[in-house]
Amino acid sequence: MLRFHLDEHVSHAIARALQRRGIDVTTTTDAGLLGAADDEQLAFALSEQRGIAYCPPDSHSIGHMVRCLCLMNDCLEPHEMFGKVEFL
Repeated sequence: MLRFHLDEHVSHAIARALQRRGIDVTTTTDAGLLGAADDEQLAFALSEQRGIAYCPPDSHSIGHMVRCLCLMNDCLEPHEMFGKVEFL
């Protein structure tokens, strides 16, 4: 199962939807990284072995993003995501 970390521009509704589905996800708020630079966010994700998925702000609905992340979780193994960025 993948482990995700969501940057601060991502709605917390996405994190809650993933968590309800049993997916391990942290948010910038959870990690105490509000206002942190991208390199700090990436360092945290790598240190926690969390998958990085990128989506430009406001480019997809919450439901679409949840479906994409759930599909990634169902189809990919953690080693396939480690050190990579998937674009939604």
